[in-house]
Amino acid sequence: MIEIVFDGTDMEKALQKLNGDKSKLLRMMKDVVPVVARRVRQDVIGYLDETVGLAPQRGALIKRAVKAVRNFNGEARFNVVSKRLLLDDYFLIPRAVTAQKGVPIKQRKPFFYHLRKNGSMYSNLSALTGRLGTGGIPFLARSKKTGNLRVMYRSANAEHDTPLLMYAPTIQYHAVTPELEEREQELSARIFREELFRRLEGEA
Repeated sequence: MIEIVFDGTDMEKALQKLNGDKSKLLRMMKDVVPVVARRVRQDVIGYLDETVGLAPQRGALIKRAVKAVRNFNGEARFNVVSKRLLLDDYFLIPRAVTAQKGVPIKQRKPFFYHLRKNGSMYSNLSALTGRLGTGGIPFLARSKKTGNLRVMYRSANAEHDTPLLMYAPTIQYHAVTPELEEREQELSARIFREELFRRLEGEA
C-alpha cells in the first residue's frame, strides 16, 4: 500500500491561510485525495509500461490490471490485479516454434525471455517448471485448439505425454517493488501539496 505522508509544516501554513478553520481544511483535503489517487494511478501505469517485459501486443494487460480509482469516505484507492499470465505474454526471443518432433529437447534451439525490460535475460534451459522445479525444460509450440504460440513443458511425473502451459508473474507482482512504492510516495506527497495550496489560493 502507498500511503500519503502529510508534512506538518504544510498543514500549519494551510491552517493559517484558513484562519484556523480545521473543518474547512478537512473538506479541502477530502477533495484533494481523489485527485492525488487518479494522478498516481496514471503514473503507476506509465511505470509498469516502461519496466515490465511484456510482449508489445500485450501492453493492454497493464491498463486492465490497474483498476479505476474508487472513493471511500475521504479515502481514495485503486487496486492492481491481473489474472495469472502465461509466459508467452512476456517478451520472447525468438517468438517462434522451437519444438521439433523426434529431437531431444536439450538439442533443440533454446529461447530466451525477460520479466523486466531492463532486467536479466533468462534461458528456457535454466527455467524451473512443475512443482518444486521437477518439470521438464520449456519449449515453444502452437496450441492445437487455437493455433496460438504457447510456452509449454512436460511434467516429470505425468502418466501421459500431455504438455502443460507455463505461467509467469502477474502484473501485481511488478507493482509491489520498493522502487515503485518510494516513487509513488514522493509523487503523491508532491501532488497533494500542490493541489491543496492551489485550492487555498482560490480561497484568498
